[in-house]
Amino acid sequence: MSLSDYDALSARQKKWMLYYLSLLVVAAILTRYHTFFTGLTLGTVFSFYNLWLMHRKVQKFGDAIQHGEKMFGLGTFSRFASAVLGVLIALELPAYFDVFGVIFGLLTMYVVMIIDFIVDTRRLNMKEKR
Repeated sequence: MSLSDYDALSARQKKWMLYYLSLLVVAAILTRYHTFFTGLTLGTVFSFYNLWLMHRKVQKFGDAIQHGEKMFGLGTFSRFASAVLGVLIALELPAYFDVFGVIFGLLTMYVVMIIDFIVDTRRLNMKEKR
């Protein structure tokens, strides 16, 4: 995968996350399940941050490999700490955020990555068949 392909993948996944976040905000406003959807929104915000952080670290890792440099890590601890922070916020403010919503929201980045992989693979297969 070239750098431009990775940049396109990263931008596409971030765009999908932003669309999903906007749907969650609308659902939080319009439905009576306000605390669940605000929790889901909070978890998805932290998931979006984790996705952005992971893409940035992977890009730096690729640059370090190209230039023969060493890199310490991919930011696993930072992503884990942000997930814990999201859950702690929900535990401290249960009137505003549902903890299960936050946990489901934290998984959003992985769902988006899987869906993007499936869609992109099908798109590439359709190109090859032509």
